[in-house]
Amino acid sequence: THYAEELREVLRNQKEDNWGQFILNAGSTKCYGAIPLDGAMNLEVCTTNACTTNCTSATFPIGSVPDNIFKRYATLTYYDNTHPTKPNQVDVDITVEWNDGGRTFTVPLNMVFTQNE
Repeated sequence: THYAEELREVLRNQKEDNWGQFILNAGSTKCYGAIPLDGAMNLEVCTTNACTTNCTSATFPIGSVPDNIFKRYATLTYYDNTHPTKPNQVDVDITVEWNDGGRTFTVPLNMVFTQNE
């Protein structure tokens, strides 16, 4: 949960810094590595919505310590101001996965961002 919340705050800061750039990033799934104190992240755009192809590369394996003990990805979906029920908002779906005891665990975190929240 901590890693999902950490990414939520990074994305919220990106939204606050530049809404126009933030909505340009919507429409794809991105895989995020560990987030160091300077905010520079390992980032890879995934070719599938589930982030299972590119994000299992050497940069984002599940189970490699110390930094990549989890896989974290986010899908951002932007609805422009003509959408009847979600005008000018971004749905953000964050997922964190990790292995423990031979099983894969998943934590989802879903939220909505708007320009003026």
